[in-house]
Order: sequence, then C-alpha cells, then structure tokens
Amino acid sequence: MKAWRAVLREPIVHFLVAGLVLFAAAAMFSRGEDEDGRRIVVDEAALVHFLQRRSAIPDLAGARAAYAALTLEERSELAEAFKREEVLFREALAIGLERRDDAIRARLVQQMMQTIDTGAAPAPNEAALRAYFGAHAAKYRREPTVSFEQIFFSAGDEARAKAALGALKRGAKPEDVGDLAPWPRLQPLRSEAFLEREFGQSVAAALFDPSARTGEWFGPVRSAYGLHLLRLAGRSGAAALTFEEAQDQVEADWRTEQTAKAQLAQWRKLAAGYAFDVRIPLAAERQPPAAAP
Repeated sequence: MKAWRAVLREPIVHFLVAGLVLFAAAAMFSRGEDEDGRRIVVDEAALVHFLQRRSAIPDLAGARAAYAALTLEERSELAEAFKREEVLFREALAIGLERRDDAIRARLVQQMMQTIDTGAAPAPNEAALRAYFGAHAAKYRREPTVSFEQIFFSAGDEARAKAALGALKRGAKPEDVGDLAPWPRLQPLRSEAFLEREFGQSVAAALFDPSARTGEWFGPVRSAYGLHLLRLAGRSGAAALTFEEAQDQVEADWRTEQTAKAQLAQWRKLAAGYAFDVRIPLAAERQPPAAAP
C-alpha cells in the first residue's frame, strides 16, 4: 500500500491521469455527434480560437473582441478559412503525415518535454554552487583581449592608406587622416570573438597576431568594410574567473543542469513502460531502462 501511495504522488502519474481523463471526456463528448471524425463544428468558439491563433492575439479576451468587431462578410471569410484548414488538418492526420514530418515530430517532442513536470529546482546554497564551480572551473575563464586604435579608409583607397601609414610613422596625428568610420577610433579591451563579429576575421587575426608590436601603426588590413590602419595599445591574457566573478553564470548553469537531470529521470519513468527491441550493440551505460513487468 505504501508503495502505491508513493507512486500516486509522482508528478508523471498526475500528468498521465489528467491526459486519460481529458481523452475520455473528449471521446464521450464526440460520441454520436462525430463518430467517424467527419463532422466539423463551425461555431463562435471555434472561430474565436482560430482567429486568435491565426492573428497571434495573446489572450482569449482580445480574440473575442476582435471577432465581435468583424462584419458578417468578414466572419464568413474567416469561417471559410477555418473550414479549409480543418479539412486539410484532418486529412493530414488520417494519412499519418504528422509521423512523417521531422519538423512536426521535433515540435511534438519539444512540447512533451515542456509538459513533463520536473518540479521547481531547489534554491542552491553557496556550498553547492562552489562545488559546481570547482568541478567545471575550466569553462569560467576570461578571454584574452586587446585594446587598439584604428583609422578607416574606403575600399578603393589603398594608396592613400599606405601614404597615411607613412605619415603616422613620421609623427602625423591620427585624427588628421582617414575617412569617417562607423566605429570609435579608440577601442577598449576587446576579445577576438568580438572583433570577428564587428570588424571581420582579418582585423581580429591581425590584432591577435603575436608578432604585432604594441604602440606601432601597421596595415592597411582589408575587411568587408574597407581598409584599416591599426595600432595595438595593450593586451590582456586569458585568466581564470574567481567564483565571485562567475557566480551568476554558475548559478544559471547549475539550474540548467538540475532541470536536465529531472527531465531525464522523468523520461526514464516514461520509458520504463516501453519494450525496446535493440538490434545493435550499445555501451552498457547507453542501454535503455528495463520495461516494467
């Protein structure tokens, strides 16, 4: 008896029972009215829900108000659109298209994962977070960065860019040369990934090249935007973050991991109701859970 009580307290049992009740209720409601699935009810409730979904109206009250504002002609057009969609939807189900479409399959799996009740993850204490941080310290690192100055020239001005480079090396002021650029001339510490996104791979590679000398102008470096004269101002190497610096990200990662573990546990309970006919060799830890007797 105690074992049964423990089972009945499981969230997944509640989910399955609720599903069976809804299924039974739908069957009772439709029996005698839509015995073969060929009857389509076109009423206000059906059209309001159809309008809400088609127009992405966030709430039912808004959909009802939108429906009430329609003219008779507009309601008739809405009804025709609903009938066309419903017929095609039922015909698709009748020939099993939902089982053949990978996108639909993935969407159903995603919705089922969201439906599974994993319960609220307990709030982590600092000891748990520090233990997680210690086990995954390698992922909490500050990327190497560079600060630099850049002068921009349009793509066809290579000769002018080279002449400007010579002038800079002779002492010309950076603000006196170059074209108007979409970025500030002085750039604070930036990671290589940031530079690739903002300036392109060629500029990022030039600034992170170990041979680039701090304080010296070089270039021009060509990007998708044009030409760049560059002066490396400073470097900051990669460094491990302290727990305090990474704490917010650590907690987010910890919660994600706890949710994944809870979902896996619930999946194993569902999978226990299936018999898997495995016909290929699998590692022991990849064997599916045994079917329930």
